[in-house]
Amino acid sequence: MSHLPIQMQSQRNSITTQEGASTESLENSTSGLKYYEIPVTFIQAGDQGVTKPKKKSVSEDVSDFYSNLIGIPSTSEECTKQESTWCDVCSMNILSERYEEHIRGTGHLVARPNLAPTPDPIFLNEKNIGYMMLKDSGWEYEDGLGKNKSGRRHPLPTKLKLDKLGLGHKYKKKYVHEQQDIYEAEQRKKLDRRKTRKEIVEEHERERRKRMAMIAYMNR
Repeated sequence: MSHLPIQMQSQRNSITTQEGASTESLENSTSGLKYYEIPVTFIQAGDQGVTKPKKKSVSEDVSDFYSNLIGIPSTSEECTKQESTWCDVCSMNILSERYEEHIRGTGHLVARPNLAPTPDPIFLNEKNIGYMMLKDSGWEYEDGLGKNKSGRRHPLPTKLKLDKLGLGHKYKKKYVHEQQDIYEAEQRKKLDRRKTRKEIVEEHERERRKRMAMIAYMNR
C-alpha cells in the first residue's frame, strides 16, 4: 500500500508532462498558423499579365505590304532606331542599308520626274550593215539622226520584191516599215514554193535514214 501513492504520483507527473507537451505542441502549431493569417492576394482569372501582340488591321497589313514593295520600313520607330537616308523624290526616310534597293524599286522610279520616254523598238538586226555603220559613227539606239539627235530613228520604208518580174510591171508592192514583215514574207514564200523532184527524193532519203538509225538504236 505504501507504493501506491508513489505510483499515482508518477502517473500524475506523466499526465502533466504529456499535457505540457501537447500544450507546447499546440502553441507551436498555433504560432506557425500566425504566418498564414496574412491575407493572400489572388490574381483574378483571365489573361492579366500576359501581353499579346497587337493585332493589325487589314489597312495596316496592306500598308506594310506596299511599304515593303517600295523599300521603306513598315513603322516609323524602325526608321528612327537605325540610320536613315532622306529620299527627295519620295519625300520619306529610307533605311541606309535598303536605300540602293529603294532607288531601283517601282515606287521610286514612278515618282521620278521628267523621265525620258521609252523609245519605240527598231526592227533591225545588229548584224545589219546600215545598223553597224551608224553605231560606228557614234549613233545611239535611243537617239535620232542629225547633229542635235532629233532626226528620224526608223529607216526609210522599202518595197518588198520577192518575184522575178521586171521593172515597170504593174504589180502592187507592199510597203514595209518593219524588218519582221520582210522575214515573215520570205518564210511564207519558201513554204508556198513547190518542191522539185530532187528535193522530194532527198527529203525522203533523209527520213529513211532517220528511221533506220532509230530501229538500230532500239535493237541494241
